[in-house]
Amino acid sequence: GQRRSLLLPAAEPGPGKIIAGLELLDDDHPFDNVIDLPELQNPVVKVAHAGPSEFNDPESMRYYLQRVLDGNVERDVRLVDLIQGDGVIRPIPDDVQLVVATGPLPATLHESVTEFFARAGTLLAALPSVDAANSLRPVIPISMECSEADIDEYAMLSQIDFEHPIFSAFADVRFADFSSIRFWHHRSLAISSDDLDNSRCTVVATFDDGQPAVVEMPVGEGGRIVILATGWHPTDSQLALSTRFPALLTRILSLASPAQKDQLVHTVGDVIRPGQLVAAKEWSLLRPDGKVITPDEANGGLDSPTSAMKDPPESVPVRLETPGRYSISGRTEDGETTISLIAG
Repeated sequence: GQRRSLLLPAAEPGPGKIIAGLELLDDDHPFDNVIDLPELQNPVVKVAHAGPSEFNDPESMRYYLQRVLDGNVERDVRLVDLIQGDGVIRPIPDDVQLVVATGPLPATLHESVTEFFARAGTLLAALPSVDAANSLRPVIPISMECSEADIDEYAMLSQIDFEHPIFSAFADVRFADFSSIRFWHHRSLAISSDDLDNSRCTVVATFDDGQPAVVEMPVGEGGRIVILATGWHPTDSQLALSTRFPALLTRILSLASPAQKDQLVHTVGDVIRPGQLVAAKEWSLLRPDGKVITPDEANGGLDSPTSAMKDPPESVPVRLETPGRYSISGRTEDGETTISLIAG
């Protein structure tokens, strides 16, 4: 029934350093005597949007982008509009690693985009029109011609490179079927064989008519452009209504802005997706009680309407059932990745 306040000494700085926290000694009831303290609070991840800024229009791509980012329970993701409602255009903030373009890229943003690539930023451009594709010419490293595709009823995704990082989360045969997603319209991208042969551009997925659907190209030292030759809004396709869409966007966000290898703070009862936090299909979760959880053990374990369905390893959800420190380890192409997480 009593309260005591005290100041704790500052911990010595060091990336990824484990801080034990605070422990109360000589108490007859030790079950609640340890509090884990984080090294830092959860960082805010900013995603910039360049395109029409209709917040509540279900016919716009921004509408669905906002809902995917709001549904990310592992990270605090905030969407920043570069093109304001009054026509004012803001440069890309320095702390942004992912820009999503859902319309023609204004010429006044070209310099900012070039600087963004120099910071190893990723531009995801979904093309709702030929004009949107042509607006990218000043910032892409290849020559690309665009026209409107002639589609008979609808198109589907065909050749998908599931070894590519963008689609690797769907490599399992249970998740590799994208044939239920129909595309009513798409743009036809003409890319020279020279650019393809010299790795200046990679076609990650095609439509069933053979036209590129998803294209990736490196820019500068660490920048990257990912082009989707259609929109995800209902006028162009069923993509935004597909269960694949949130996982696909979250994957691109993880590649562009990986979770920091520090401590993250959550509440007991929160649901996390360990594979997305470490951007890896192969991961393990060490619980406070010492038990290790793997994707196979966790898959389908939540009591939810989708619990009977198996998720890709990177999207498997896990509920934080007990307070304490969790450790997530994952194996990626760059090696081992480990982050600490605290539930309180």
